[in-house]
Amino acid sequence: MSGAIVDQFPEKFEGKKTSDMPKTGMGGMSETNSRAILWSFFGIILASAVIALIARRKFVNN
Repeated sequence: MSGAIVDQFPEKFEGKKTSDMPKTGMGGMSETNSRAILWSFFGIILASAVIALIARRKFVNN
């Protein structure tokens, strides 16, 4: 909505644009802990394997 207002009245907002984004220090993917991602991935694989084994046992017993 703000973009539409600026497009409608560009003379009121001339010179107000910044050329670069501010450095806020909030981080991002460059600052993530890769160990946590790997452990999460390992946990998902392990949980999937356990679910598959349980489902197979139920299927074989029936």
